[in-house]
Amino acid sequence: ATYAYLMERAGSSEEDTWLVSSNPFDILGAAACGWRTAWMKRGERPNYVMDPWADSPGPTVVVSSFLELADAVASHPPRGA
Repeated sequence: ATYAYLMERAGSSEEDTWLVSSNPFDILGAAACGWRTAWMKRGERPNYVMDPWADSPGPTVVVSSFLELADAVASHPPRGA
């Protein structure tokens, strides 16, 4: 319900909405709703406490800084464009 409410208020569609988070459970929820996702990975450990991507939809992009985020999102233009 929260994701639908945000899209309604923003006038956005699932495929053109992004969620940015450092919490894998947020990424999993948004990806399950069809959103694009950017995982802000904290630290360099390859097996972060929750790296569940092997059995579920992974993030659209993985970044480790906000500077990387801007370039990563720009490299994925809106699907309707």
